[in-house]
Amino acid sequence: MDRTWYVNEGLRQLQDTRVYKKVSFVPLDELHHGLRAICTSFSDVISRQEQKFILHKPNTGYRVCQLYFLPKLHKAIVTGRPICAYNNFIFENTSKWLHQKLYPLLASQPQHLTDSTSLIKELFTLSLHSNIFLFTFDVESLYPSIPTKQGLEALRKMMLNTYSKRLSSCIYCLSALTLEYQFLRIQCPNISTNSRNCNGE
Repeated sequence: MDRTWYVNEGLRQLQDTRVYKKVSFVPLDELHHGLRAICTSFSDVISRQEQKFILHKPNTGYRVCQLYFLPKLHKAIVTGRPICAYNNFIFENTSKWLHQKLYPLLASQPQHLTDSTSLIKELFTLSLHSNIFLFTFDVESLYPSIPTKQGLEALRKMMLNTYSKRLSSCIYCLSALTLEYQFLRIQCPNISTNSRNCNGE
Protein backbone atom coordinates (compact mmCIF):
# COMPACT_ATOMS: atom_id res chain seq x y z
CA MET A 1 0.00 0.00 0.00
CA ASP A 2 1.23 3.48 -0.82
CA ARG A 3 2.25 5.12 2.47
CA THR A 4 1.45 8.66 1.29
CA TRP A 5 -2.05 7.66 0.19
CA TYR A 6 -2.68 5.90 3.50
CA VAL A 7 -1.64 8.90 5.62
CA ASN A 8 -3.56 11.39 3.47
CA GLU A 9 -6.71 9.24 3.53
CA GLY A 10 -6.53 8.94 7.32
CA LEU A 11 -6.11 12.69 7.71
CA ARG A 12 -9.00 13.32 5.31
CA GLN A 13 -11.38 11.19 7.35
CA LEU A 14 -10.23 12.54 10.71
CA GLN A 15 -10.96 16.08 9.54
CA ASP A 16 -14.68 15.23 9.50
CA THR A 17 -15.77 17.00 12.69
CA ARG A 18 -19.23 15.46 12.44
CA VAL A 19 -17.63 12.13 13.34
CA TYR A 20 -14.37 12.87 15.17
CA LYS A 21 -13.41 15.28 17.92
CA LYS A 22 -9.90 15.70 19.27
CA VAL A 23 -9.53 15.28 23.04
CA SER A 24 -6.59 15.66 25.39
CA PHE A 25 -7.23 12.60 27.58
CA VAL A 26 -9.46 9.56 28.05
CA PRO A 27 -11.40 9.55 31.37
CA LEU A 28 -11.09 5.82 32.03
CA ASP A 29 -11.71 6.18 35.78
CA GLU A 30 -14.95 8.09 35.18
CA LEU A 31 -16.13 5.54 32.62
CA HIS A 32 -15.36 2.65 34.98
CA HIS A 33 -17.30 4.47 37.72
CA GLY A 34 -20.23 4.87 35.30
CA LEU A 35 -20.22 1.16 34.50
CA ARG A 36 -20.09 0.25 38.17
CA ALA A 37 -22.97 2.61 38.96
CA ILE A 38 -25.17 1.02 36.30
CA CYS A 39 -24.31 -2.50 37.46
CA THR A 40 -25.16 -1.55 41.05
CA SER A 41 -28.44 0.13 40.06
CA PHE A 42 -29.58 -2.91 38.10
CA SER A 43 -28.20 -5.65 40.34
CA ASP A 44 -31.67 -7.24 40.30
CA VAL A 45 -31.35 -8.04 36.58
CA ILE A 46 -27.56 -8.41 36.27
CA SER A 47 -26.10 -11.34 38.18
CA ARG A 48 -22.89 -10.98 40.15
CA GLN A 49 -21.11 -13.08 37.57
CA GLU A 50 -22.32 -10.77 34.80
CA GLN A 51 -21.27 -7.71 36.79
CA LYS A 52 -17.83 -9.19 37.33
CA PHE A 53 -17.56 -9.87 33.59
CA ILE A 54 -18.62 -6.33 32.61
CA LEU A 55 -16.28 -4.69 35.13
CA HIS A 56 -13.30 -6.97 34.47
CA LYS A 57 -10.06 -5.06 33.98
CA PRO A 58 -7.22 -6.72 31.99
CA ASN A 59 -4.00 -7.40 33.89
CA THR A 60 -2.21 -4.99 31.57
CA GLY A 61 -4.85 -2.30 32.13
CA TYR A 62 -7.32 -0.79 29.70
CA ARG A 63 -6.05 0.15 26.26
CA VAL A 64 -7.46 2.85 24.00
CA CYS A 65 -8.55 1.45 20.64
CA GLN A 66 -6.18 2.05 17.74
CA LEU A 67 -7.68 3.24 14.47
CA TYR A 68 -6.48 1.91 11.14
CA PHE A 69 -7.83 1.86 7.59
CA LEU A 70 -8.43 -0.87 5.01
CA PRO A 71 -8.61 0.23 1.36
CA LYS A 72 -11.96 -0.32 -0.39
CA LEU A 73 -10.46 -1.65 -3.60
CA HIS A 74 -13.85 -2.40 -5.13
CA LYS A 75 -14.73 1.31 -5.25
CA ALA A 76 -14.15 3.42 -8.37
CA ILE A 77 -12.38 5.93 -6.14
CA VAL A 78 -10.47 3.98 -3.51
CA THR A 79 -11.17 5.16 0.04
CA GLY A 80 -10.29 3.73 3.44
CA ARG A 81 -12.63 1.74 5.66
CA PRO A 82 -11.98 2.80 9.29
CA ILE A 83 -11.44 -0.13 11.65
CA CYS A 84 -11.17 0.31 15.40
CA ALA A 85 -10.91 -2.90 17.42
CA TYR A 86 -12.29 -2.94 20.99
CA ASN A 87 -9.71 -5.37 22.41
CA ASN A 88 -8.90 -4.45 26.03
CA PHE A 89 -10.90 -1.23 25.85
CA ILE A 90 -13.05 -0.47 28.87
CA PHE A 91 -16.27 -1.34 27.01
CA GLU A 92 -15.07 -4.58 25.40
CA ASN A 93 -16.91 -6.87 27.83
CA THR A 94 -19.91 -4.55 28.01
CA SER A 95 -20.23 -4.81 24.23
CA LYS A 96 -20.01 -8.61 24.38
CA TRP A 97 -22.70 -8.69 27.08
CA LEU A 98 -24.96 -6.40 25.03
CA HIS A 99 -24.43 -8.56 21.95
CA GLN A 100 -25.41 -11.68 23.89
CA LYS A 101 -28.61 -9.98 25.10
CA LEU A 102 -29.60 -8.25 21.87
CA TYR A 103 -28.67 -10.69 19.10
CA PRO A 104 -31.70 -12.98 19.68
CA LEU A 105 -33.91 -9.88 19.39
CA LEU A 106 -32.18 -8.87 16.16
CA ALA A 107 -32.42 -12.37 14.68
CA SER A 108 -36.17 -12.46 15.37
CA GLN A 109 -36.81 -9.43 13.14
CA PRO A 110 -38.47 -10.47 9.83
CA GLN A 111 -36.18 -8.17 7.81
CA HIS A 112 -32.97 -9.56 9.35
CA LEU A 113 -30.48 -11.17 6.98
CA THR A 114 -27.41 -12.96 8.32
CA ASP A 115 -25.21 -12.33 5.27
CA SER A 116 -25.19 -11.94 1.49
CA THR A 117 -25.72 -15.67 0.96
CA SER A 118 -28.96 -15.63 2.96
CA LEU A 119 -30.17 -12.74 0.77
CA ILE A 120 -29.47 -14.72 -2.40
CA LYS A 121 -31.32 -17.75 -1.02
CA GLU A 122 -34.25 -15.54 -0.08
CA LEU A 123 -34.40 -14.00 -3.56
CA PHE A 124 -34.51 -17.45 -5.19
CA THR A 125 -37.67 -18.25 -3.22
CA LEU A 126 -39.49 -15.23 -4.65
CA SER A 127 -41.73 -15.35 -7.69
CA LEU A 128 -41.53 -11.88 -9.22
CA HIS A 129 -43.47 -10.44 -12.13
CA SER A 130 -41.39 -9.53 -15.18
CA ASN A 131 -42.06 -5.80 -14.71
CA ILE A 132 -40.62 -5.77 -11.17
CA PHE A 133 -37.10 -4.42 -10.74
CA LEU A 134 -34.84 -4.95 -7.76
CA PHE A 135 -32.57 -2.16 -6.57
CA THR A 136 -29.77 -2.00 -4.03
CA PHE A 137 -28.27 1.00 -2.30
CA ASP A 138 -25.49 1.69 0.14
CA VAL A 139 -25.25 4.20 2.98
CA GLU A 140 -22.11 6.27 3.24
CA SER A 141 -20.52 5.90 6.69
CA LEU A 142 -23.44 3.85 7.97
CA TYR A 143 -22.80 3.88 11.72
CA PRO A 144 -21.82 7.56 12.08
CA SER A 145 -24.91 8.38 9.98
CA ILE A 146 -27.21 6.94 12.65
CA PRO A 147 -28.03 9.64 15.24
CA THR A 148 -27.19 8.08 18.61
CA LYS A 149 -30.28 9.40 20.40
CA GLN A 150 -32.71 8.17 17.74
CA GLY A 151 -30.91 4.85 17.50
CA LEU A 152 -31.26 4.31 21.24
CA GLU A 153 -34.96 5.16 21.13
CA ALA A 154 -35.44 2.64 18.31
CA LEU A 155 -33.67 0.07 20.47
CA ARG A 156 -35.95 0.88 23.42
CA LYS A 157 -39.05 0.32 21.28
CA MET A 158 -37.70 -3.00 19.96
CA MET A 159 -37.23 -4.28 23.51
CA LEU A 160 -40.73 -3.34 24.77
CA ASN A 161 -42.46 -6.66 24.08
CA THR A 162 -39.46 -8.91 24.68
CA TYR A 163 -37.66 -7.87 27.86
CA SER A 164 -38.86 -6.69 31.24
CA LYS A 165 -38.91 -2.96 31.90
CA ARG A 166 -35.93 -3.24 34.26
CA LEU A 167 -33.78 -5.28 31.88
CA SER A 168 -34.72 -2.98 29.00
CA SER A 169 -33.66 0.05 31.05
CA CYS A 170 -30.39 -1.67 31.98
CA ILE A 171 -29.58 -2.51 28.35
CA TYR A 172 -30.52 1.02 27.32
CA CYS A 173 -28.20 2.62 29.91
CA LEU A 174 -25.24 0.39 29.04
CA SER A 175 -25.80 0.95 25.32
CA ALA A 176 -26.00 4.72 25.80
CA LEU A 177 -22.74 4.79 27.78
CA THR A 178 -20.98 2.58 25.24
CA LEU A 179 -22.14 4.61 22.23
CA GLU A 180 -21.48 8.02 23.77
CA TYR A 181 -17.87 7.44 24.77
CA GLN A 182 -15.97 5.97 21.85
CA PHE A 183 -12.29 6.83 22.15
CA LEU A 184 -9.57 5.93 19.70
CA ARG A 185 -5.98 6.76 18.95
CA ILE A 186 -3.98 6.97 15.76
CA GLN A 187 -0.31 6.46 15.09
CA CYS A 188 1.32 7.36 11.79
CA PRO A 189 4.28 9.45 10.64
CA ASN A 190 4.51 12.81 12.40
CA ILE A 191 1.18 12.21 14.12
CA SER A 192 0.49 11.19 17.70
CA THR A 193 -2.89 12.12 19.14
CA ASN A 194 -5.99 10.85 20.90
CA SER A 195 -9.36 11.36 19.31
CA ARG A 196 -12.92 10.68 20.27
CA ASN A 197 -15.42 9.33 17.81
CA CYS A 198 -18.64 11.21 18.52
CA ASN A 199 -21.08 9.00 16.63
CA GLY A 200 -20.39 5.49 17.84
CA GLU A 201 -18.45 3.82 15.06
